[in-house]
Amino acid sequence: LRWNESMGECAKPEIAHQDLLTWLPPRADAIPVCCDSSDPEAVASAGIICFTLMEFPVFCLADEPLSHEEKVHTIETARSVVIVLSHGSLMCFEQLESIMLAIFLRGKEQLLPVTLPSFEAPVEKYYRVLLPALFATADSEVFVDAFRDFL
Repeated sequence: LRWNESMGECAKPEIAHQDLLTWLPPRADAIPVCCDSSDPEAVASAGIICFTLMEFPVFCLADEPLSHEEKVHTIETARSVVIVLSHGSLMCFEQLESIMLAIFLRGKEQLLPVTLPSFEAPVEKYYRVLLPALFATADSEVFVDAFRDFL
C-alpha cells in the first residue's frame, strides 16, 4: 500500500500491485460494529467487542474505508449489527447514518445496542429539532420515530 499524494490523505490507500492485492468488502455474514470513531471510549469498546467475537467475521465500521454503497451492502447482508452508544453517538453523522441504515435494512430486532456509561439518553428536543435537522429529508419523521423506538 502507498500514500496517495493527489488526495492529500490516506482515506483509501492505493494498491501497489493490483494483480496481487485487491480490497474486498467484508463477508456477507459479517457482524459490523458501529461506533463514534472520534470517541476513544467507543473505539476501545468496539475493539474489545471485535476481539471477543473474533471467531466470527466481525469488524469495526469505523476502521473500514467503505463507500455508502459498500456500507449499505455490508449492513444489508450482515448477520446482525452491533451499535456502540457513547457520549458522542447522537451527534456523529457517520454513526447515525449507520444506525439509520441498520434500522431500515435489518430491522431493530437485528441490532445489538451496547450502551456505554458515557451515553445519555436524548431529551425530547433532540427528537423534535436536532435529529430532523441532521436528516433533512421527506422521510425524516419516519426515521425519527424509528430511531426513538430503537433507543
